[in-house]
Amino acid sequence: MNNSLQMMIQYKIKACAKREYELVVHSMMKELQKFGVENIKFQKDTLFNDEYWEFFKIPTVSHFHALKKIRMSKKHPIFGRLHELLDDEQGAIQCYAIRTMY
Repeated sequence: MNNSLQMMIQYKIKACAKREYELVVHSMMKELQKFGVENIKFQKDTLFNDEYWEFFKIPTVSHFHALKKIRMSKKHPIFGRLHELLDDEQGAIQCYAIRTMY
């Protein structure tokens, strides 16, 4: 039985900030690797124009809670840059985790 954890993060970017977002993504990918995550993917939502998703594999539930706390922080030197690009009218960053059973 495969018992891995998948973390998903969803947010909406301001329409005027898409180019800057593409630059921030590269920094975020490098930073995520420092936390032991694997299979990092950034994707644009196909139904909602300015919504983006991140998907990656994490080792433990503790990693989920730690990463969620860091990702929600506006003070983190890398991840905090994302908060400046968010569409405030649509809410904040949403974090989810699912356990792969098979």
